[in-house]
Amino acid sequence: LELSRAMVGQTDPDAALRTLCAEALTAFGAGGAAVLGSGESGWAVLAVAGGNEAGRQPTADERLLAEKALVDRIPQAPGSALRGRRPRICPRCHDPRPGRAG
Repeated sequence: LELSRAMVGQTDPDAALRTLCAEALTAFGAGGAAVLGSGESGWAVLAVAGGNEAGRQPTADERLLAEKALVDRIPQAPGSALRGRRPRICPRCHDPRPGRAG
């Protein structure tokens, strides 16, 4: 309801996206929120609210999640890209013995 109230008076697209980010902060208790858009040059931050970290460019993992969300048309969360398949473990990188890499 608060989001609807905040968005109803918005006529400028940029202001509407900033308002959406600000409302996300309140709704989710987050430290920052951003709206991303994809184009020929990759992902770009279209609007941001909250801490400076929210305005950074997405990491490779975040870009993968965003691309998967667009293709599958469902929200994605960290770790969801592995659903339906087993994670690959590199023997040289993962040694379960104490004091070893992993």
